[in-house]
Amino acid sequence: MSRQCEGLTQEMEALKMMICCQREKHRSLEEKNATLTRCLDSIKTQICQLKSANGCLERHRDELSLCNQSLKTKIKELDKTLTKLRSSVECLKQRLNSLSLGS
Repeated sequence: MSRQCEGLTQEMEALKMMICCQREKHRSLEEKNATLTRCLDSIKTQICQLKSANGCLERHRDELSLCNQSLKTKIKELDKTLTKLRSSVECLKQRLNSLSLGS
């Protein structure tokens, strides 16, 4: 009977050790889970910030696109005006030449 008790005692000790190891593994996994949860929360926050920044950049891009279109239109208008001015200057030169030749 004492051998049976001794065997049961050893088995109990082995089970206690296994339980202790399992508790340690469980605690370690809980710590890792907490760390990963904090990382995930941080990533979610960064994603929100990036989405917000992206929205701002898209608005600025759209504003710049409108400004760019407006500038292109103004450049075309200025080009037409410059062409007219050159033509007028050419006409004035010809009149001046003809007046100079006529005197």
